[in-house]
Amino acid sequence: MQFSRVGRLMKTAASSIATLLIFLGALLATPPSASAASGSKFSEVAVGINHSCALTMKGRAYCWGNNDSGQLGDGNYGYDSSSPVAVVGDRRYLHISAGYDATCAISTAGAAYCWGYNDYGQLGNGTHDETISGAVDADTPQLVSGEHAFTTVSVGWNTTCGLTAPGDAYCWGYNDYGQVGNGAFDNTEAGLADADTPQLVSGGRKFLSVSAGENTTCGVTTREIGYCWGTGNNGELGNGDYSVELAGNGFDADSAVPAKVSGKQKFVTVVTGSEHSCGLTTVGKVYCWGDNTFGQIGTRIPGFVTVPTRVKGSTRYTDIAGGNQSYSTCGITATGAAKCWGYNGGSDGSHDYGVLGADSTEYQVNVPISVSGALQFTAIDIDDYHACGLTTKHRVYCWGYSNGTGMGGTGLAENTYKPTVPIALPVFP
Repeated sequence: MQFSRVGRLMKTAASSIATLLIFLGALLATPPSASAASGSKFSEVAVGINHSCALTMKGRAYCWGNNDSGQLGDGNYGYDSSSPVAVVGDRRYLHISAGYDATCAISTAGAAYCWGYNDYGQLGNGTHDETISGAVDADTPQLVSGEHAFTTVSVGWNTTCGLTAPGDAYCWGYNDYGQVGNGAFDNTEAGLADADTPQLVSGGRKFLSVSAGENTTCGVTTREIGYCWGTGNNGELGNGDYSVELAGNGFDADSAVPAKVSGKQKFVTVVTGSEHSCGLTTVGKVYCWGDNTFGQIGTRIPGFVTVPTRVKGSTRYTDIAGGNQSYSTCGITATGAAKCWGYNGGSDGSHDYGVLGADSTEYQVNVPISVSGALQFTAIDIDDYHACGLTTKHRVYCWGYSNGTGMGGTGLAENTYKPTVPIALPVFP
């Protein structure tokens, strides 16, 4: 009898162990998170030259890609990541922008924080260039000086600009061409140097939007008029002027104060690229100006275009992106389709990045072409090597150059010429 009882106990234990093993096997076989397949939900995406960032629906900031200047903001300077890493801190953000190896975001309290490359003061925290101040790049968020309450921020090549709730535009960072907009050039006797704290843009105008590019900054006033400042060497100020390099104050077409964009168009935003600018009007038309070497103006007009010129086609747009170092332009149509035009590959023609997202290796396209796939987008951002879009389902897709390791900002291991896999947060962040 005792033996039978022990036998029953052993049989019960064996059955329990078998059930546990089956359960564990099923658990291990189950994907750890649906987000790995369907992507995570985001409210905004921002593209830098070799990294990307996004905000979750709860305002958490994540970045991925190259981190050689700390631009991912995760406190791991120099350690790249092919998947999203959380930006250090418990802050929630309303807006985020990525540029050349630097990132900035606006907290729910209206404070601006920046991290990454800081040689020219583009972090805005009162320091720049280790040979001058003893400060170097920052791999965690740094509070921008001045106690300004910002609503938006735009990170350019090495210049950053922010907009306050009353519509005051401030810029800081690299100022060789007057792109800070405070009336000074970096290389003039009176202009002093680059600005490592926010400088009020001259003119007393109130702005609805501001965009920092490579060496040009543009904004739209509350009267829906476009203004640009900085270099105008390729016509990117849109005021009908361009020039060749002169001795002294940079280029004779440069402007250290806002210059009115020619024409009578009413804009909602003006974005800046490497050597071109584009404006979205109140009726959804897109006009571009500046260098058209790669077709980034969206027309077949060769050379420089010094005044706003309508992008070819009758398409109406709701959003546009020029990329602060990009020779490409993208837009979101009224139906949610993404279209891009301009530069699509390496400058030497020996490799293609697929920046335009059209599943094409064509070197350049001078009219808008559709981004591949049936996705519907609400926003898009682009830079020199890759682009990302935010869909109506709050998923982020990226395409273009991966740097061969997934560290190029696309989050993918190889170059891709069209949207393929949505960005997913780590299963165990």
